Amino acid sequence: SMKTLPEGHAVLRLKIDLKHKNTTMRDPTIFRVIDAEHARTGKKYRVWPNYDWQNSLLDGHLGVTHRIRGKEFELRTELQHYIQNMFGFRPTQTFEAGRFNLEGVESSGRIIREKIEKGELLGWDDPEITTIAALRRRGFQPEALISFTLSTGFNKSESTLTWDDLIMHNKRLLDENADRFFFIRDPIAVTIKGAPSQDVELNLHPTHRKGGRKMHCGELFYLAKSDFDSMKPGKLYRLMGYFNFRMTEDGFVFVSTDMDAYKKEGAGMFHWLPQSKDLVETEVLLPDKELVTGVAEEGIRHLKENSVIQFERFGFCRLDDKTGDNKCVFWFTHK
Repeated sequence: SMKTLPEGHAVLRLKIDLKHKNTTMRDPTIFRVIDAEHARTGKKYRVWPNYDWQNSLLDGHLGVTHRIRGKEFELRTELQHYIQNMFGFRPTQTFEAGRFNLEGVESSGRIIREKIEKGELLGWDDPEITTIAALRRRGFQPEALISFTLSTGFNKSESTLTWDDLIMHNKRLLDENADRFFFIRDPIAVTIKGAPSQDVELNLHPTHRKGGRKMHCGELFYLAKSDFDSMKPGKLYRLMGYFNFRMTEDGFVFVSTDMDAYKKEGAGMFHWLPQSKDLVETEVLLPDKELVTGVAEEGIRHLKENSVIQFERFGFCRLDDKTGDNKCVFWFTHK
């Protein structure tokens, strides 16, 4: 009996027709011996059904009426309907579609599983891949996935798209809804001499939510290291939404709040934060799994986990974890 035969020594086949024009109907294997321990039942069973047998009966038993799947299963439909008819189940109606891939992204479930087991991926929600779990954790919106899918069409043709195709649909939604904040990556402390001591209020959203981001400012600020390194003496620069300043041989000096003056000779506009004990320690996990660090404005302290916001001049990000009151971990969505 198959209960005692070693693994690989026997299979059970369903007798149909060895000359059938559909190769899957030629006395297909329906059971085989597997000695590996099952995740739920352990070693209780060792004779297991194959895909066609279990899929057909499970769909029939659960009353699944429609199934959408890849076109590689197209030939198996006839066999699965045959099995369902044997047991008096109503055949499940199937629709086969061509696979569409994102350029440079692995989409095979088998290969993804192998990479997870080898530690090459963090899990099914690794930011490098395009599983629903991964896209959700990065901050892609359900509506964006729907519109992206509809735009590609439902057919049996294979297609390869780029991240930009998907990002376009998601960005349209986030631009409209995401609140804006400042995050300073690799912050450099600077003093801007003569800058006024005053309260500043910036917009949470450029059109929908005016104001809401209050900060007290003086002469002490943080700038991103990349911006700091780009500045040259004599040039006029601007802190976004605030004032103009100039870099001199002796440091930085306040010039004015006049936007028109900046438009005439400005060399760069930077996001910024006042030096303050209220700033929040912030980490952002990028898609290549690089972890970047910095500080963000106090307002993110009030965000709920799963909120998707825009760090201006950095990108859209989803709040993944709040560690106490003074640390937030985000996953990068896209620019």
